[in-house]
Amino acid sequence: MTLLSNKQRLGTVLMAVGVLLVLGAGIGFAWERIQADLVQMRLQNLPPERPAAVALAVASQQPGSALQSETPTALPAWPALAQGTALTGPTGGPGAVLEAPATETGSPAATPSPASTAIPSPTAVQSLTATPSPTNTSSPTPLPPSAPLRIVIPDLGINVPVQEMTWHEVKTANGIDSEWQIPEYAGGHAVNSAALGEPGNVVISGHNNIYGRVFMAISQAWGGKTEVVDKATERSHLLDGRLIELDAADGRRFDYVITDFLRVHDSGVPLSQRLANAEYIQPTGDTRLTITTCWPPWSNTYRLIVIAKPSS
Repeated sequence: MTLLSNKQRLGTVLMAVGVLLVLGAGIGFAWERIQADLVQMRLQNLPPERPAAVALAVASQQPGSALQSETPTALPAWPALAQGTALTGPTGGPGAVLEAPATETGSPAATPSPASTAIPSPTAVQSLTATPSPTNTSSPTPLPPSAPLRIVIPDLGINVPVQEMTWHEVKTANGIDSEWQIPEYAGGHAVNSAALGEPGNVVISGHNNIYGRVFMAISQAWGGKTEVVDKATERSHLLDGRLIELDAADGRRFDYVITDFLRVHDSGVPLSQRLANAEYIQPTGDTRLTITTCWPPWSNTYRLIVIAKPSS
């Protein structure tokens, strides 16, 4: 009788614990949903931060722009998801401040008063014309590229450090896979993506629900007016035009403005889809910033992609 009674008590306790766990999970889910709704409502009523400072240089830079640069050198490919190929860093040239070279033209020599009777010959007239001095082709020395140290997204309340991010190889059922080691409590700058101050794709990733949840606000912001891009991709317009600031290790600040906010399927999808998703973090010929994190706030079923272009 005593043994049966103890088993009954144990069963009752376990049942109560199970009910509490389910209740706690439900409360946590509801709280995360409420938080996401609040973030989206605030964004819908909040105009982009400093809208006057985010005019995009989309197709081409004007001469003398702080972001004008030469055609970038081709960058190495990223590691394929099914292969752990070790790669070198980017080789693109610096894209620092370049100003249009000033052209100096020599002032014409003063024309002497002609004599009352002398008529200058054609040779004499030619000799009186000043020869312009050579064009001054000097320009400021471009600053070298610099690693990002901090990322700030004012409208999302994000202000976190950035660390360099590498990858390691793991064995899977499909062979060797490359897995990024995202830093804890910081954004991770992919080591083989572009640095600040050079053309290419600056890639930064961060956790949304563990280790500081540095990009939780991005995960919560997904929503608002959305549209279907293709069978695996959707776009939200809730972050369009919003400012992102990147502080560089050398003290410079680089401003970007968000142009795309995408959600892609990334869990339980074929390898071909994962490779297609990885195209967003490949090197590019233009200058851009790409941020990645997971969605929803309580899971990692999807991948969120934020693409931003330099502000003028």
